[in-house]
Amino acid sequence: MDIYDTATNTWTTANLSEGRRLLTATSAAGKVFFAGGTSSSGFSSVVDIYDVATDTWSTANLSQARRYLSATSVGSKAFFGGGFLGLSSNVVDIYTTPIQITQQPTPASLSVCAGSSATSSLSATGAGTLSYQWYRNQPNTGEPVAGQTTATLSLSNVQSGDAGSYFALVTGDGNSVWIDAFTLTVNALPTVSISPNSSMLTCATSSVSLTANGGVSYLWENGSSEAVRSISSEGTYSVSVTNGSGCTATAITTVQSNTTLAAPTLATQTGHPYPGGVNNITVPQYSPAVVLVGANCAGTINWTGPNNTAGTSTITVSTTQTGQFVYQSTCQVGNCISPPASATVTVGPPVLQVLHHDNDRNLTNNVIHPYLQLQNSGASPIPYGEITVRYWLTAEQFAPMTNLSVYWAQLGTDKVKMTYVELPQPRQGALGYIEYRFEGSAGNLAPGANSGPIQNGVAKSDWTPFNEADDYAYANNANYMINTRITAYRNGTLIWGIEPSGVAPQRQLKILTQNKSAATTHSISTFLQLNNEGNVAVNYSDVKVRYYFTSEGSQPLNFYLDFAVLGNNNVKGTFVKVNPPLDNADTYLEFSFPNLGKLYPLSGTGNIQYRIAMSDWSNFSQSNDHSYQSVSNAFVENNRVVIYVAGQRVYGTEPGAGAREGYSEISPDLAVQVLGNPVAGQTLELEISGVEGQRVGLELVDLNRHRLGGQQVERAGEMERVKLGVATLPGVFLLQVSTDTQRQVIRVVKP
Repeated sequence: MDIYDTATNTWTTANLSEGRRLLTATSAAGKVFFAGGTSSSGFSSVVDIYDVATDTWSTANLSQARRYLSATSVGSKAFFGGGFLGLSSNVVDIYTTPIQITQQPTPASLSVCAGSSATSSLSATGAGTLSYQWYRNQPNTGEPVAGQTTATLSLSNVQSGDAGSYFALVTGDGNSVWIDAFTLTVNALPTVSISPNSSMLTCATSSVSLTANGGVSYLWENGSSEAVRSISSEGTYSVSVTNGSGCTATAITTVQSNTTLAAPTLATQTGHPYPGGVNNITVPQYSPAVVLVGANCAGTINWTGPNNTAGTSTITVSTTQTGQFVYQSTCQVGNCISPPASATVTVGPPVLQVLHHDNDRNLTNNVIHPYLQLQNSGASPIPYGEITVRYWLTAEQFAPMTNLSVYWAQLGTDKVKMTYVELPQPRQGALGYIEYRFEGSAGNLAPGANSGPIQNGVAKSDWTPFNEADDYAYANNANYMINTRITAYRNGTLIWGIEPSGVAPQRQLKILTQNKSAATTHSISTFLQLNNEGNVAVNYSDVKVRYYFTSEGSQPLNFYLDFAVLGNNNVKGTFVKVNPPLDNADTYLEFSFPNLGKLYPLSGTGNIQYRIAMSDWSNFSQSNDHSYQSVSNAFVENNRVVIYVAGQRVYGTEPGAGAREGYSEISPDLAVQVLGNPVAGQTLELEISGVEGQRVGLELVDLNRHRLGGQQVERAGEMERVKLGVATLPGVFLLQVSTDTQRQVIRVVKP
């Protein structure tokens, strides 16, 4: 066969499947047909088919072998009719071009995320117009997929129920074909959340942490890829979360903000002489300090005021200067600060003033002459019977303050009474005070008037001198002058002056000796004084003093008390053998004072003159005695004489190797723990330890030292638990816990 290519103007040849003649030819649908004819073996039924598109040959067979048949084509069909097969044939063989799948579904499989789209396309050729119908799961018996009637399978918003295999039936003129399967896998989206699911920025919470959950990777709207994100401003926040299948879902949350603080409420503290619960108050000069308290604040109250005054929670306004003082406070919670609130304290002229004149102007008299005069600076009369006055002082070389005399008073000498009051705890420049009180029959101190002079004298029972230089109330006033260190009270409430502040208790005992005998003598003669240079008293009955010496043999020892300022009957001496002997001492003489009361601060025993002798009056050699001191012309300190108080060495060096100095300071054993501070309810509970067996006193006072309550434990246990009633009104108080030698002050807050 010769083949001419019109496109290239070239000739080629090809061979039929068998040689034959009298055949017919036609073309249809891109194919050329050579049918029938006579071959060497007779009539032929062979149809040789040439596919122009693929340049390939194939064969088919007519229904009858014949020759001289006719051929024609219409569209994709070729017609072979008639012919001779020994007789004439009326058969027409019709060839229809079969459907050819030129492209199976592409892609053949697809894995997508739920909610996505999935597409796969095929290509086919065939006779006539091809039609398509896609089926799910399996051909023939599967269910048709609605709307999928093109060569492209296009699914949108696929879900897990859409996963499976898809087949298409392609139908043309006279035939149909099933395509290969297309497989669809649908991956679940991550279950996404942001915790917490709602957030609020507040003053106490200036930032929140948002945590994305449900995936393996995260992408926030700001580009952050961490699972946890810190947020400090309000707004809407979103995160895209991707799981292990590569599927992504988004979560959204809103962070709100509430950072507005109201101003605190301000008011004066209750429980004081002035009105409580007000934010505008007028008080007289030198009256008790005004305490302002902030409330309705969940955070910290911060105060500012005149003279660079600042504080937190509460602020104390001094009344020593007149004028109007405005204080402001804000509430701070976290980084939020409220608008300020204000309180005004007006300090006006004093209602009552105390004027003082030092009549003798001598610091070391045995009689103090604190002449006084009261001045009513207010607008109303003050009954004398409501007034008391305190003159604060120290009484050196204490003796009972029984010589208290009013020499003359203009308001009536018999109208003024004087009493000495010993302080339970030391204060600055004061171990006690002289209290002046006035008979109600003295009448009233009129507005703008004064009491006139109150001339008086203060002396001890033994008329020994005072040293006024360290007295808190003392002033060297040649004339009547205002003295704010002399305090005045109306019905027990401080209305004038400034009380001395408390000081830490200090026990400091010391021994002075003066030698009156030679180093070798038949009689040890040593003068001795015991001084209390601290600021707290000690009980004489608790005190023991030891003088260490060597007894020089076995002769009995005798103690002779020649003279004692305290009185010979009030000083006892006892010899105690030391076994085994110590360095430079095998005996000590122990002094005790069984019949006396207290050794007061800044006081001493005075001279104790005694002698030690052996019964045969043989000699002592004092040069090797531990407590011996050779100085004979004056009293000097001797720390080799040892002092014990209640069995505890507080002064002096004992004999023997490794001996150590005694401590004159108070042992810091007292421990106080308040169980709940601020205090809830009406009861303050505390635990006291470190003072087992000792007497413990408790006193609750306000900031002006006014007593609110107290209690005494006669003999404390190892851990003593105490309950103490507190004021019903809120405020700041001072709890004083003390023994005979120790003291602690604790600030207590009651909301």
